[in-house]
Amino acid sequence: MSAPRVLVVDDAELTRTTLIAVLARSGFDVRAASSVADTQGVMQSWMPDCLVLDRRLADGDGVELARELRAQPSFAALRIVLMSGDPLSDEAAAAADRVLLKPAGARAVIDAVTAALAN
Repeated sequence: MSAPRVLVVDDAELTRTTLIAVLARSGFDVRAASSVADTQGVMQSWMPDCLVLDRRLADGDGVELARELRAQPSFAALRIVLMSGDPLSDEAAAAADRVLLKPAGARAVIDAVTAALAN
């Protein structure tokens, strides 16, 4: 069985590279995007099993992106871990399988992705 595919979406380079390293060391097949537009481009040719998605991106809102993806039948099985520096409303949190407050430690990220994929 192949490693679960995780797409890390964050416009902060340090956060993005840290998440990539943490998840790759844990055995996930990881790619990255820095914006909504990048995410859409990556997902045209590479289908992740899970997104680790920042709430605030330079070109859009991670919650809105999550909702848009969930509305498409081709992404019905996609799991989403939403990361935010601020607490989310229940309505916003409902767009994701798991929510993490930033800064989140490596173990918390791994656990959230693993739990999301188990759903």
